[in-house]
Amino acid sequence: MAEETVTVKKSEFSKHMKAATKASVKQVGSLVPREFWQYGREARREFLLAMRSVVDGAIDRLEEKGTGEAPPAKPKPKARKTRVVVEEAPEEAEE
Repeated sequence: MAEETVTVKKSEFSKHMKAATKASVKQVGSLVPREFWQYGREARREFLLAMRSVVDGAIDRLEEKGTGEAPPAKPKPKARKTRVVVEEAPEEAEE
């Protein structure tokens, strides 16, 4: 089967809707103070730096394993002994 190439012209309506959307976004953006966007960028940067530290830590652990040294042992949690009191159910009266 031969493939057909269909070209669709943008209608005036779709052009108008695209322009209206851009204008709406611009209006909403003007309501938000500039500091908001600045703090948002700074927060994104801090998040990425935090993720970098996680990746760096994972790389360090991998490099430590490659040296042949045993990783430090994690302390095992202490077993807790608990006493469970079981109450006997009263026997039902036999008929």
